[in-house]
Amino acid sequence: MSNAHVNDEIIQVFALDKNYYHPEASAHLEQCKTCREAVAAYQRMFSGIQSSPPAVFDFDVKALVLPQLPVPGKPQTMRKSGWLPVLVIVLGAVLPLGIGGYAFRKDLAGIFNSSLPYLLFCLGPAATLLLLWLVTDILSRHGQKMARLEYY
Repeated sequence: MSNAHVNDEIIQVFALDKNYYHPEASAHLEQCKTCREAVAAYQRMFSGIQSSPPAVFDFDVKALVLPQLPVPGKPQTMRKSGWLPVLVIVLGAVLPLGIGGYAFRKDLAGIFNSSLPYLLFCLGPAATLLLLWLVTDILSRHGQKMARLEYY
């Protein structure tokens, strides 16, 4: 037999079920006063939990939560900054095209023959700006949803 004490999980099983039998743990409990006291302490705690009255809320959960939920069928109001995404998209598409057209104005005829570098120059920044806008939009919507839940 080991000199180590019985772990709390087995002690709790002994406290809950007096008919439970574990050969090594039972032999240890017969000889170890500390573990027997732990079983008795758990038994007192479990009986105290069972004899305590059930928990009662001192507030009305329904009255607190229902007014915060969106009403079905009611259209959600658009954010005040609804023009900002449009402006970002327009600037993100027009600005790179304008800069690219100005920078390569002498080669505009050759753009259609070898357009890959020019296409990457024009669409790369636009795609990057669009991606940044989408990420900020996702984060702002997440913030709005968390604010509705009022966990803070």
